[in-house]
Amino acid sequence: MVNTYIKTKEYETPIDWNITWNLIHRYKGFNCISVKKHWHLIFITKLFAKLLPIGTILLQRKPDIYKDFICPRCNANKEESRYHFIECDANKKLWPIIKNKMQDDLVPIIQKLNDSPENTSKIISEKLNQILGSQHDNNKFTNFCLLALEANKINTNFSKISKQTFGLSESKNILLLASLLDSFIIHFKELIWLPRCNATVAWEKARNIIGRKDKLNRSENMDRYYKSSHQNSKHLRQDKQYLKENNLIDSHTGRKVKNQAPIGA
Repeated sequence: MVNTYIKTKEYETPIDWNITWNLIHRYKGFNCISVKKHWHLIFITKLFAKLLPIGTILLQRKPDIYKDFICPRCNANKEESRYHFIECDANKKLWPIIKNKMQDDLVPIIQKLNDSPENTSKIISEKLNQILGSQHDNNKFTNFCLLALEANKINTNFSKISKQTFGLSESKNILLLASLLDSFIIHFKELIWLPRCNATVAWEKARNIIGRKDKLNRSENMDRYYKSSHQNSKHLRQDKQYLKENNLIDSHTGRKVKNQAPIGA
């Protein structure tokens, strides 16, 4: 088991990285066989790299444009962060739906991984409630969601409890928890993230930000182009000067002199 620690607001949490890698590899390379899977991999990667354009990231990237940006879906006047997705009033009715969908997704997977006749749908649901909590707003489920939103990660202790609860081998437990993480991401994206994106676009349109963003992006691209051209010209002049100083270039033609064989060769 590959473990390391990730810092949260209050303490360091041990992470089972094998679960994260298993999830990512499900959609990489030859496994990425559709546009839908391709975009899902991009979403997972952005979540993992903490590049999902939530409010705090938008403020870092373009502070002039998003200096007044707050959560576009609630009236709490709060900064949009990963933690705010949990407490946002607009999402309160959605989290129990997400939890139920996750459990529905996991029941047949667990039955396939452990085909014991005792693993009925009811018993599996009860066991899932043991590790995720019986309610969407208890600490177990909240902590799972926060860590999953932070960067597609699962606590090592959570992994150990899952392995013991379902009586799975290490490899099968990794498959199970990668599926759990994947299910969470799919339903979070569908029920919370996409409506949030629509609300953000509406917020931008109301403030005529979309046109300003396009102009700013064009300006940034032109700056990069000119800087790149300047650097290329500078390097070219330096190369010519070096060749000239070392008698490797003809001062009349400007062409590189061919290497001559030494006398007596």
